[in-house]
Amino acid sequence: MDGGLSWRLLMFVWWVLSAVPDCGARAAAGDERWPETLAGTVRLESGEPLDRVMVSGLRRFCLRELADAPRVRDQLWSPFLLSADTLRLRAEERRGELRRLLGVVDPRVTQVASVAGLASAVGAAGTWGFEGPSGGGLRRVRWPVLSGVTAEGLLLVPARIRGAVVLLPDAAWTPEMLCGVSAGAEVSQGVVSRLVEAGCVVVVPALISRDQRFSGNPDVVLTNQSHREYLYRQSFVVGRHVAGYEVQKVLAASEYHHSKQMPPDRFSPYHPVP
Repeated sequence: MDGGLSWRLLMFVWWVLSAVPDCGARAAAGDERWPETLAGTVRLESGEPLDRVMVSGLRRFCLRELADAPRVRDQLWSPFLLSADTLRLRAEERRGELRRLLGVVDPRVTQVASVAGLASAVGAAGTWGFEGPSGGGLRRVRWPVLSGVTAEGLLLVPARIRGAVVLLPDAAWTPEMLCGVSAGAEVSQGVVSRLVEAGCVVVVPALISRDQRFSGNPDVVLTNQSHREYLYRQSFVVGRHVAGYEVQKVLAASEYHHSKQMPPDRFSPYHPVP
């Protein structure tokens, strides 16, 4: 930095620091030259808290956009429905844009790890009306996704494997709820049993919940910020999204199933959880 620039920067800092106390003194003294509102503006006043006004406005906007989505979708896609090649190219472009928006940009772990030890059963074989193979049935599992990121969930193995399904619960449900091990999602438990009885290996990942159990320190203060919102805020600043991380978990599970390194009778990359 040259001497002239350094001098100008020093004078600017001095001017700012000297002006701040003067502004405060004039405002405290009620100087008429400092009006309460700027020209062309009015005071922002509301009969209810502004945070509620903001959230209500966000909700109206989202509902309006959802209602208008079918019309906009038709306009966007109609020009690309003329040929299969054009549609395929357009779809791949939009998938790439969706991956970018969700932050699904990190390379997934490609090495398939082997299962070490026996899995811990959380439900007896035959619970769903099928007899699982040796070591099969219902198991808690963990599998690698990204460097330093793993996924956990439940793995259900039928007697005869014909396919595989990654079944996502609602964020308010645990995998145990969806599989009927614990109460809370009775309306959807039949889906799991039908898939297993049809010969599908079913993987149910654990999603980040909307609970507030760990939202703060009970010895200091607890907030009503959900776990999902907390991770959303942290991941946003680095170009990621909590839903994107969960997409990565699903893709990793799918890739492991199709991996040539897998034995045909089990999901070898899933580490059993003690």
